[in-house]
Amino acid sequence: VLYIGLTRPRPLLVEAIERRVGEQFASGFPEEVEWLLAQGFDERFPSMQGFGYRELVQYFRGEITLAEAAQGDIRSTKAFSRRQMTWFSKFSPILWYDTTACIVPDLVAEIEKEVRTHLEK
Repeated sequence: VLYIGLTRPRPLLVEAIERRVGEQFASGFPEEVEWLLAQGFDERFPSMQGFGYRELVQYFRGEITLAEAAQGDIRSTKAFSRRQMTWFSKFSPILWYDTTACIVPDLVAEIEKEVRTHLEK
């Protein structure tokens, strides 16, 4: 078995999480959840258990503000990221690639080379 992992320094990961959540909230995510709630979906549905959905359900119930919903989404995603890294740290060996300053085609070529080498064994 060959395990390949992509990583980046924690501060950059947190920055990416915050940016992604901001983009989601700005591009219609709250409206999507509002529509789903109007259609009868609620937190009992597994599809409404994902990051941000729980917080937006609370927002539409008037329990928290939209800013608090976004911060809750960020907090949940960061915690999940930490748990993932803890889980992956128990795997051995994982071939880790830092994606901080990578050039995607070069990274893909390098990973492809590792996979071919592994398959030839």
